[in-house]
Amino acid sequence: MGSMKFGSGTLAAEVDYLKENNPNQLFCIHSISSDISQGWRKVTMKDLSGAVDYLAKWIEENVSPGSNQETLAYLGSNDIRYIAFILACMKIGHIPLLLSPRNSSEASHHILEKTGCSKFVYSVEREKQVHEMQKGDPNIKAWTAPELWGVFNNDEVPSYPLKGTQPRDVEDEVALIIHSSGTTGLPKPVPLTHGYIAAQNMIQKMATPPGRSSSLFSVTEHGKLAVTMSPFFHFMGLLMSIAAICGETPFVLSPEKPMTAELLATIVRDTGATTAVLPPSVAEELYASKLGQETLAKFHFIGVGGAPLSPVIGDKLCKLTHVQSVLGASESGLIASLKAEEREDWEYLEWNPFYGVDMQDQGDGSFELVIPRGENRHVHGIFHTYPDIQQYHTGDLFSPHPQKQGLWKYIGRGDDIIVLSNGEKFNPTTMETIIQGHPLVSKALVIGQGRFQAALLCEPNWNDWQGDEKDFIEEVWPMVQKANVGAPSHGRLMKSKIGLSSVLKPFKTTPKGTVQRRIATADYSDEIEALYYKSDDEIVGIPKDATVKEILPHVKELVLKLLEFQEVGDDSDIFSLGLDSLQSLQLGQVLQSAVRIHHPQLSNEAFSSRQIYSHPSIFALSRYVYDLIQGKDTADENRMEPVDDNERSSKLSALVGKYTAGLVEKHSVILTGSTGSLGSYLLHELLLDPTVAKVYCLNRSEDAASRQVQSFQEKGLTSTGSFASRVEFLHAKFGDERLGLANDVYDRLLQTVDTVVHNAWKVNFNHQVEAFEQPHLEGVRRLVDFSISSIHRAHIHFISSISTVEGWNSAKRGPLIPEEIFEDADVVMRTGYGESKHVGERVCAFASSHCAVPTSIHRVGQIGGPTTEKGMWNKQEWFPSLVATSKTIKQLPSSLGTVSVEWIPVDTISRIIIDIIRSRRKTEEEVRCAAFHLVNPTASAWESLIPAIEKHFPVAIVEPRTWIASLEAIANPTQRDLQQKPALKILDFFRSVFAAGIDGHGKPAVLETHKTQEASITMQRLKPIDQEIMNTWMLQWQF
Repeated sequence: MGSMKFGSGTLAAEVDYLKENNPNQLFCIHSISSDISQGWRKVTMKDLSGAVDYLAKWIEENVSPGSNQETLAYLGSNDIRYIAFILACMKIGHIPLLLSPRNSSEASHHILEKTGCSKFVYSVEREKQVHEMQKGDPNIKAWTAPELWGVFNNDEVPSYPLKGTQPRDVEDEVALIIHSSGTTGLPKPVPLTHGYIAAQNMIQKMATPPGRSSSLFSVTEHGKLAVTMSPFFHFMGLLMSIAAICGETPFVLSPEKPMTAELLATIVRDTGATTAVLPPSVAEELYASKLGQETLAKFHFIGVGGAPLSPVIGDKLCKLTHVQSVLGASESGLIASLKAEEREDWEYLEWNPFYGVDMQDQGDGSFELVIPRGENRHVHGIFHTYPDIQQYHTGDLFSPHPQKQGLWKYIGRGDDIIVLSNGEKFNPTTMETIIQGHPLVSKALVIGQGRFQAALLCEPNWNDWQGDEKDFIEEVWPMVQKANVGAPSHGRLMKSKIGLSSVLKPFKTTPKGTVQRRIATADYSDEIEALYYKSDDEIVGIPKDATVKEILPHVKELVLKLLEFQEVGDDSDIFSLGLDSLQSLQLGQVLQSAVRIHHPQLSNEAFSSRQIYSHPSIFALSRYVYDLIQGKDTADENRMEPVDDNERSSKLSALVGKYTAGLVEKHSVILTGSTGSLGSYLLHELLLDPTVAKVYCLNRSEDAASRQVQSFQEKGLTSTGSFASRVEFLHAKFGDERLGLANDVYDRLLQTVDTVVHNAWKVNFNHQVEAFEQPHLEGVRRLVDFSISSIHRAHIHFISSISTVEGWNSAKRGPLIPEEIFEDADVVMRTGYGESKHVGERVCAFASSHCAVPTSIHRVGQIGGPTTEKGMWNKQEWFPSLVATSKTIKQLPSSLGTVSVEWIPVDTISRIIIDIIRSRRKTEEEVRCAAFHLVNPTASAWESLIPAIEKHFPVAIVEPRTWIASLEAIANPTQRDLQQKPALKILDFFRSVFAAGIDGHGKPAVLETHKTQEASITMQRLKPIDQEIMNTWMLQWQF
């Protein structure tokens, strides 16, 4: 489980350790966007480390230089940029402060003031909240964070050295700051030390009694994939990350939108997750549908925590799978418990005796969980948070199991904290104090323990009020709104969830006059049930004959109130604007009440989270409300008589055809030569691009599809099977009319394709140019004909070679080769291969200038092996042959002659080409033909790479002429000689490059890359070939 030792390491250092020692360890699987149909991306420890280094550099250059222990706040959409930000701050020497987006502006200002923080980094989705905070405090400076896949860009990023924690005992140094609900109504900052984080790691390795196991998913389901929707600003999100890094138990992060049965089923299908960690409220809603039950039953283990799960649902759910309650808090971290021996005991916790707790009798049948201090703090996070205390009263109350000793059921809090069923916590005392400021209110009691939302019971000043409940609520509502302003969004009150106490049953109070919360809640249990059951009448007065246009203002007012926005577009996605699961529920309840005025028997499913999510804009919801008022109940529609499957399929296909006629799939791409090395990586990158709707792979071989699958498997690329609907393999004859395709297929491509990537070309340096006419040069012309006839005038990207300019005469033309098209044959290397590519370039340029065909010329230099563990630089090529031969003869040349190490790894160069494809869509109108040089802008010294080879076998470093002489001494090489010394096969090539270097002639000109760097962010960030990548290639070859 890595190298992290208690008190001496940091989580950031652990990630760096894993990058070097287990780079392919999976950290998580992350959706590419909120639309999971666009696919998923695996994030490894190498990816995470690169993202941390990239973000650390970005913070240092844009926000604050390192090593001064400055507190930097982060507020973002719930994605893994949170973790990258935390670890980047650790590296720099800053302290990350993580804020909840549900905080009120007042609460956030309070935390910033308490922590002395004035600098904010935020994702663009949280821009409005940050700007609101800046209005309240102009001293706050804010920076927009780079977008998610800009941070996790899979490119090689220069390693950023640890600055904040030099080798020493860092146990008591603050690693990050989160916040709790607080004891005064405002949230309280909770600094967490590196020792605290180490304790969360150590608790996963704790001993357990014989035959028992830990209740933690990362131990019980070690190494399995766990679905989570935990927020990363919360303790549980931090724990998931620690488990993935230190516990080797990766997670699947659900997109930031309400969890529905359909969404969970898709996640499980796409990722194969077998474990879930869910808030109780989500588990309850998922269980309400058949699909939800079927999906939950697929999990081996479901961990629930943060709040109690409904006993009714829990008793049913535990029959489908193992349900495990867990307990933890921001200040204390995890409280170690054991996995339940019997499924039906899911509701109870059994403490791990090696952790040590004290259950203290409260005298009323309840027991408070108290943590006494032991000999050390290795597993007790609380004694890192509060290092000077000897015991910690959690405030959590339990009742013992009536028959089974040692089992404890959570029954609530002993203090004022309210824990909602989704795990969110808030302190209601400030709200109650504000509401009690109204002259008609004697006492106010905010409730909500174990519920999905808060509610309010008011005890009126009976001497001043004798009216009815509705009028009272209207009178006090402005004061409730004032209380809502300072409350977290999950703790805010709706008008429909306000009730009155009875004059015959006054609230019981303490000697100080404060309401005894637990007793009052118990006394009013029936009234509270009725209050939560009562319909929501936030929208009133929608006539039955109202039009969609007349309904829309009512829906809009409610959405604006929930989001606290001044304006929202009628067609804007309300979830992308920040509507969360609680607000989604509240919205559904209110709309349901409005419709039930006209249809009292309306199904509860009519406004479930799934339905709200299916109508994600104000207009869509208004239209849906209209349909329901008019009696178009979707439940009734679902009960229609079944029809013949073929008839149904034909009917739906006809409708699709009717309403998609004339439309084009955005960015449909032809890719030629997809089964080769570069072609495979190009196909992979195209399929990862959510803007590419379809890729047509044109290959000369009839078995291209099976070869492609094999190629992807060998290279460790995502299997084409998962992209089956987006890729189609076609057998083409490039020299034939219409590319040798059937007429209907060719016509379909003419209607849809807007991009052609022509990568298919024979690589043979011995053939004359005439040998490339059929089918290669003919194929270029056929693709030009295709573009001219295509509806979208398809953009041709011709994958050329730097050999088209390797005849450049520096003395006559200057030392730099511009990114231009050349008609002069003198610039071309005198080989048939280079000449054929030159002709191809000029055909493309002619098509651009005379036929308005947009073209791009990609002059590719030396392509190296991939940066990943799988895949390999073909051993038959010149450089692998040099390395293999050097091992056998125990000699390595000290120079590569005229060869400049301007190489680019194959997976990286494919991303550069995709970048250029995207960029050229914006410039093709003004620049019909453009040339790009795909060579590494920073050449490496060959001498700097030699140590990486010497690590794998002993060699003497010799002059190139000596190396050549050793091979020339083999007069009649045997088959074994050719196998062990493959450089013998291309000895003339080595003689030419080494001889030119010895003579001091033939030094190549420098290819300009300015245009290429402008067009490709990947190119801009490209680092030179170094020992790390050389070592990766050596491991791939296994010479």
